[in-house]
Amino acid sequence: MNRDLPVPPRQTHPLTFPVAMWGLSRLWILLGLLGVAPLLQAPPGGEQALFHWSAFTAWDSTFYESIATTGYSYIADGQGHNVAFFPMLPLLIRGVMVLGFPFEVAGVLVTNGAFLISVILLYRWLQGRKGEAIARWAVIVLVWCPFSLFGTVVYTESVFLAFSIATLAACDRRDPLQTALWGACATAARLPGLALVPALLITAWCQRRTGWAYLAALCTGLGAGLYSLFCWLQFGDPLAFLNVQQAWAVPDQFYGQGWLIMFGEVFLGPGNIGDAGFTDPVYPLVVLVLIGLGMAVARSHVQGRVYAGGALFVLAWLVAGDPLLNLCMVLGSLALLWRYRAEIPATALLYGFFSFLGILSHGRTISLERHTYGIVTVAIAVGIWLHYHPKLARVVVSFSGLILLLYSIRFAQSLWIA
Repeated sequence: MNRDLPVPPRQTHPLTFPVAMWGLSRLWILLGLLGVAPLLQAPPGGEQALFHWSAFTAWDSTFYESIATTGYSYIADGQGHNVAFFPMLPLLIRGVMVLGFPFEVAGVLVTNGAFLISVILLYRWLQGRKGEAIARWAVIVLVWCPFSLFGTVVYTESVFLAFSIATLAACDRRDPLQTALWGACATAARLPGLALVPALLITAWCQRRTGWAYLAALCTGLGAGLYSLFCWLQFGDPLAFLNVQQAWAVPDQFYGQGWLIMFGEVFLGPGNIGDAGFTDPVYPLVVLVLIGLGMAVARSHVQGRVYAGGALFVLAWLVAGDPLLNLCMVLGSLALLWRYRAEIPATALLYGFFSFLGILSHGRTISLERHTYGIVTVAIAVGIWLHYHPKLARVVVSFSGLILLLYSIRFAQSLWIA
C-alpha cells in the first residue's frame, strides 16, 4: 500500500513580493551609482563619480548633513540656509550616527530602511483594501518609478512616504492615536505633509466619525507646528523655513511662467523659446510628425499598437528630454487620480488632491516631479491603471527602469535630476 502523502504546496512569506521588488530595484540603482557611473568620465557640469558612500549624497543631501552634524543655521540675508529643510530625516540620521556610523552610512541606512517600510506598508494596506493584484502593481510603481532613486540616496522622500502611508492606513483603520502620531511625524519630515490635515478632517466629517478623529486630524499638523515654534525661539522667525526658500526660487515675470517654459521646451524646442528667438524650425516639425504618428497608432486596431506607441514615446523622449517626462509625471498623475477616483481609498484621494493643490499653487515647476512622486496616491492611481492595461504596463515599467538607471548615474555624477 502506498503510504506516501501528498506534499502540500510550498508557502511563501506574505511579504516576499514587496521585499523582493524593493531589493531588486535598489540593486539596480546601486548598479548605476557604484557600478556604471565610476567607469565613466566626468560629464560637462558634473563631477567624476567615485565608488564611495559619497555617491549617495549630493545637492540637498549636503544640507541634511550640516543639520545632522552641526545643527540649524539661519540669517535673513537672502541666502540659502539649512533651516529650509525639515528636521525628521536629520534627526533619524543623527540617531544612527550616535552608534558610531559616519553621516553617509547612517543616511543610507535610514533612507533605505524607511523606503523598505514604505513599500511594505503600502502593500499591506492596499492588499486589505483593493486586493493582491492592485497592491502588487502599486508597489511596482513605487519602486521602479525613476524618482524612487530619492528613496535610496540621502533625501527625505522615503521617510516622508513611510509616515504619510502609515497615517493614511491608520485613518482607514479608524485608529486616531496612530493617525495623530504618524501624521505629526509626516509634517515634521516635509511641509507638504500638511495636506493630510484637511484630508483627514473631511474624511472624519463625511464618515461621521467621533471627535477623536477630528482631534487626530488637527494633531497631524503638530510636526510642522513644533518646527515653526523652534524657528521662532531659535531665530525669531516662525516662518524662517518659508522665507529662506526665496534663495532658491527663480524670479518669474508672471504667475505660471515655469509652466509656459516647460510646454515650450516640449512642443517648440528649447532653442526656440530663448531670447535668440525662433532658431530651430526642425524641432516643431518633428514633434508634429510624432504627434501624427501617435494619433494614427491610437486609432488603429492592429496587434502590437501598444508597443508601437511605446516606441514612439521613447522617440519623443529622445527629442524632448526630461521636460517631457516631467510634464507626463505631473499632468498624467492628476489625470489618473481623477480617472480612478472611485477606486482609490477616499482619504488617500483627498490627500492626493490637496497635495497637488499645495505644490501647484506657487506656479513654479522646480522639483515638481519629485514632489509628485512623494504623493503616495499617485502610486496607487498608476498601479490601478497598469493593472487594467497589462501590455502597456510592460512598456511603462521597462522604460521606467531604464530612466531609473540613467538617473542613478547622473546623480552619482552630481548632475541635477529634480
